[in-house]
Amino acid sequence: MKKWFWKGLIAICMILAMQAAAFADQTYTIKNYDVKVDVEEDNTYTIRETIHVYFTQARHGIYRNIPLRQYGYTHKISGVRVYDPSTGLSYPYEMSHTGSELTLRIGDPDAYVAGDQTYRIEYVYDGGDDRIRAYDEFYFNLVGTEWDTSIDQMSFTVTMPKDFDAVKANLTAGSLGSTGSQNAQWHVEGRVIQGMAAGLKPYQGVTLAIELPQGYYEGVSQPINLLWIFLLYGFLILVGIGVFVLRSRNFNSSRIVPVLSFYPPDELNPAELAYVYGEEQLGNESIASLIVYWASKGYLRIVEEEKPGLFGNKEEIYFEQLADAAQVPAGYERSLFLDLFAYGLGGVVHVDDLKNKFYEDLNVSREMIRDRYRDDREILENKTQYGVLGLGFLVFAVSTLLLAPFTQVLLGLPFWGAMIPTAIGLLILWLIPYAIAARRSGKRVKRGAAIFRMVFLVFLFGQMGFVFRFLFQGFDLKNMTFSALFIYPLIAIILYVLVMFVLGKVKRYTPFAQDLLNRTHGFKNFLETAKLDRLHMLFDENPTYFYDMLPYAMIFGITEIWDDYMTMMALEGPDWYVSNRPFHAHYMMSTVNHSFTQMSAAPQSSSSGGGSVGGGGGGGGGGAW
Repeated sequence: MKKWFWKGLIAICMILAMQAAAFADQTYTIKNYDVKVDVEEDNTYTIRETIHVYFTQARHGIYRNIPLRQYGYTHKISGVRVYDPSTGLSYPYEMSHTGSELTLRIGDPDAYVAGDQTYRIEYVYDGGDDRIRAYDEFYFNLVGTEWDTSIDQMSFTVTMPKDFDAVKANLTAGSLGSTGSQNAQWHVEGRVIQGMAAGLKPYQGVTLAIELPQGYYEGVSQPINLLWIFLLYGFLILVGIGVFVLRSRNFNSSRIVPVLSFYPPDELNPAELAYVYGEEQLGNESIASLIVYWASKGYLRIVEEEKPGLFGNKEEIYFEQLADAAQVPAGYERSLFLDLFAYGLGGVVHVDDLKNKFYEDLNVSREMIRDRYRDDREILENKTQYGVLGLGFLVFAVSTLLLAPFTQVLLGLPFWGAMIPTAIGLLILWLIPYAIAARRSGKRVKRGAAIFRMVFLVFLFGQMGFVFRFLFQGFDLKNMTFSALFIYPLIAIILYVLVMFVLGKVKRYTPFAQDLLNRTHGFKNFLETAKLDRLHMLFDENPTYFYDMLPYAMIFGITEIWDDYMTMMALEGPDWYVSNRPFHAHYMMSTVNHSFTQMSAAPQSSSSGGGSVGGGGGGGGGGAW
């Protein structure tokens, strides 16, 4: 068994080696790679790399990728110089940033070189704050693991600014993640570490790690100016206080005091009542309630039939016209009723007849309903709503501007480039309060909406997990200092979400709407909590009361409760709904809503100190071009 295990392991290693060789660049090799690093007391490194390259094919030169990200943020590089050490003449080069990596493309794009070439690259790397509370460290990739060719020999000299404990220094050489130092030799003399490594294969590197006493470095640069975040704190706190005062002043004009009612206020149809109850929000499900409303009035019949499908029988519905359109109230109701049956034949219209067509009529009706509640019949006071929207945008814009420097440091982007992910993140956080709870109090959250919110939150926090993993990869979490890069922006984000949440609650009803909403909520409360004796009394007064109120139960999301009432009262289904199944209000509502979704769909358009190799700062790699 052991024999087969070792054979398998050897085979896997051979396959991996072959894959590495397959991705290696055969057009050049590095004969010698010498690195000299002078470390200053402020944890800045003056680096000089001398790279002796042999081109087997003509190329413009080499490119050098230098990672800038370490300790969870992006570091600065300055004083870049590229020249030929034998002549002192500068090489032409282009410098560009890609994310948190600096790329030097060295060579003349209009000329080619071949054979032996030597490049010297000098630059200053700012190591900054290592964000470790227990100790300081030097953790640097002398040769990165991204070179796509072999390196015959490398040598290095690292000069530290002060004495250190040589026992706590460690050199690793090999592939990414390796902890050994095979084919490498090194020694310490005072403050100088020297060494060499031979026979590095493509994508192998050399890393030096030294654990230093806390306070070894002095005057290190900080990754961010905390003035930005304190300005944001002050701004958010002031806005939060202002929003709280505004909401307190609007309390009486935004408070609902339900007034008991057995019937819909002002004889509003369910679509209009949905617009009022939804505070100027009107979805397709609310307009779908008109179908049931018309059926309860005797204008049409809803017929459910079974048809064979790919996976067995499936239920489909169609509508039969029972009354002349003149009996339907004038205006958008009559217009929509006529449009509904205009797509059918002989007073019968199937759902398939309405697909990709009826949606335009629905949009017109939706706008006509909104037009009924303009001027002195508005639900929400426009001035307040526009003020809330404007203040929300101001909070969003200022927060984006003042948090962008953190994104800039963390992701290594230019400032204006950092504005984009910051804005996207804050926009998502603007929506979180609406995903956690219903935007306005007193409303029943539908099961579908609750499931959507749950899925949304799982997805959102899953993405946040990936972000945190990226930001803190490679950290010794036990010794890490949760400093400005984490705690301060987190506090700002919490304040931002709280301000946006409270701001979303600010509203002011018009006098017309407040009276109407009081009666609407009283009507809804009665349908939701009615006593059987009261229902029996209403049923005796009006035998169709249960079915007349059914479309209103649909818009309030309480058809399951209405089903329970029907069972307790031993009621039969209405004659305007024909089905082979026993009548259940909730099932009927689901069927109508599903069919209405198909009816209202628009046509879709077509388109198309350890340490390990590679774990420190710097390093990277390069290649020929």
